Amino acid sequence: MSVIIETSQDYIDFKNQFSKLFDDENSEVRKELNKLGSKVEIYLQKQFPDGTKVRFGVNPPNFGELLKALIQLLMMELKQRQKIKGTECKER
Repeated sequence: MSVIIETSQDYIDFKNQFSKLFDDENSEVRKELNKLGSKVEIYLQKQFPDGTKVRFGVNPPNFGELLKALIQLLMMELKQRQKIKGTECKER
């Protein structure tokens, strides 16, 4: 199945767009994530004013892990719907 998906042009386009959004320093999404990281870094630096150097950044999400999490979420939702439908059938 993964071979079929990974050779799909739609999947390749989706993965490329994902990389553009999160990896490209010029993308609006990356710029906003960098701003957020800077704000958190400033806040944390205020919490540790004793000269401790605090660095904070927002790393791009791992595409493979994100896809696995999405699949797990969908599977859980399907199982939940099956349980609900099974309960409805028993009540009739």
